[in-house]
Amino acid sequence: MKSKIVRRLGAMLLAGAMLVTSGNVTTYAAEQTDESVEVKEKQEEQADENVVVDETHNNELYGANMRKVKKLEEGDGYYICKEVLNGKEKYVAYILIDKTERSIDDILKDVANSRYMTSGNVVGITTVKQTAKIESSIAKRINAYGWNIKLCPCFYDSMDYYNIYFEQMTDQENMYSFKVIYNEDKNVIDNMNSRGIICYTFSLNSTDKKNNLYEKFFDKGEVELYQCLEYNDIYKYSLSEKNMKLYYYDKDRNKYILLDKGMYFLYGQILNNHDIDMTYVGIKSSEIKYYGTYLVCNSELPDSMVFNLTGLEKSGDNLFYYKNGLRDTSYTGLCDYDGNTYYVKNGSVDYSANMLYDYNGSTWDIKNGKVDKTESVTMDNGMLVYTKNGKTSDETTLCKYNGEWYYIHNGKVDYNANTLCKYNGSWWDVQNGKVNFNYTGLCKFNGSWWYVSGGRVNFNATGLCKYNGSWWYVSSGKVNFNATGLCKYNGSWWYVSGGRVNFNATGLCKHNGSWWYVSGGRVNFNATGLCKFNGNWFYVEKGAVRFKTTLCKYNGTWWYINNGVVNFSKTTLCKYGKNWYAVSKGKVAWNYTGYMNYNGKNYKVVKGIVRF
Repeated sequence: MKSKIVRRLGAMLLAGAMLVTSGNVTTYAAEQTDESVEVKEKQEEQADENVVVDETHNNELYGANMRKVKKLEEGDGYYICKEVLNGKEKYVAYILIDKTERSIDDILKDVANSRYMTSGNVVGITTVKQTAKIESSIAKRINAYGWNIKLCPCFYDSMDYYNIYFEQMTDQENMYSFKVIYNEDKNVIDNMNSRGIICYTFSLNSTDKKNNLYEKFFDKGEVELYQCLEYNDIYKYSLSEKNMKLYYYDKDRNKYILLDKGMYFLYGQILNNHDIDMTYVGIKSSEIKYYGTYLVCNSELPDSMVFNLTGLEKSGDNLFYYKNGLRDTSYTGLCDYDGNTYYVKNGSVDYSANMLYDYNGSTWDIKNGKVDKTESVTMDNGMLVYTKNGKTSDETTLCKYNGEWYYIHNGKVDYNANTLCKYNGSWWDVQNGKVNFNYTGLCKFNGSWWYVSGGRVNFNATGLCKYNGSWWYVSSGKVNFNATGLCKYNGSWWYVSGGRVNFNATGLCKHNGSWWYVSGGRVNFNATGLCKFNGNWFYVEKGAVRFKTTLCKYNGTWWYINNGVVNFSKTTLCKYGKNWYAVSKGKVAWNYTGYMNYNGKNYKVVKGIVRF
């Protein structure tokens, strides 16, 4: 709603003016001439009341355009009032440095005794000058009381003035100074107007040095600026506060960065007898925190004019992080750039970072400031942790590290592991958490025993393997505990029973259709004699059962072999060597002399030998 405000400004005010508002028309009259100026104020909302204020220059409070503020306490060189700064109610002690001979230190001591000025409230440094500064020493003294700082240049000018509220100063070691210039480059205004964009600009710079682009003067606070713009017709347009935009100008890129929108904004027409266009503008924003040039306009700028990067940008050898076009030195996290993912600390890539880093629910492997996407292990709190595709993984696998292959169980090196692990199609023997490429032997895994050669399971292996003092039979890489038979190893044939060489075994064993004589667990290819097996005595010659008919001496007795087996009931003649011998009940009858019938013919036998 519209308000009716009547002000009489004292002779000490800038331009010595009287400002009278009735309805939405304000008259501005110059003190030294008969010129009069009318101001039409446009604002989204105003108080529903009429206020009349006598603004004489002897009243510092109301001479500073603070008609809605009430003094709560006053002393030599200061007064205290209550107001809203950056959306919060604060007690503010204004130090009137142009109105007192006292030092700031003396005044601060009085202010500190006020019941209003507890920690977290504000000290306002006022000046009649258009420029303002605050020394580091003063800032430190004020901060020592726990107070924030407000700079108030042009303090006694109720129209053209600005305030800078430091809720959180960037660096108390610096001196901060300020000056404001409006619409410095007319070409910028003309260019924007040609695009249908209604705007004005202001530059906020130091008085004593050249500022860097994006040089910040506070981390948290608020700036408000009010100014009468000559030869300006913004008042002719219907502007909505919610549509207003605040941009920061990046001269290096020749781009604008959107800082704020829908911020506090007012404007109005100043009528004057010079018949020139004059607009009164005001803005308040907590995003005005950098030295440099700003653009206030009624619409968004074209994409071609805006820098709104959120991500990394290279500058020399560094990569800096931006959020919505602004350097964000508060950001610490990960960010993709040119196919890689980098670790950003306080707004720039930290190339010295080597660590595991928790981010977005995953733990990432950072090496030299970049996510290492190779399969690897990383030392973390004395433990080697497995990483794959740049982040930790709960897999169970093998991984190479410093020339050795480690066993990973649930994402961590298990130094107690003694097992087999499948990797790239092969099964590897793990001992004390590492692959032992020198190991040849057996390893138990999932209830079976496997044959390992050179650290890897050899599925082609069939033979014998010594383990824990025993020799085991391996078939297709695995111990066959059901195996019973012969197995060739190192030029000898060994008798296996229940998968293990039985060195106590002496007897016969069938292999590949033949029966072989085993002595002490090994086939004795030198053996010729008899061997009892399954109730029969078999004839062995050169280690194998020979299924022929002959004689064989065993334990001092010559026995009759019939088709390889001793025939204990046979009485016959048998040729052996060059002689024929008489056999009675399976053995040579050395004591027999007489005749024996063989194949229907009688032969003379003398002491067991046939005499022809």
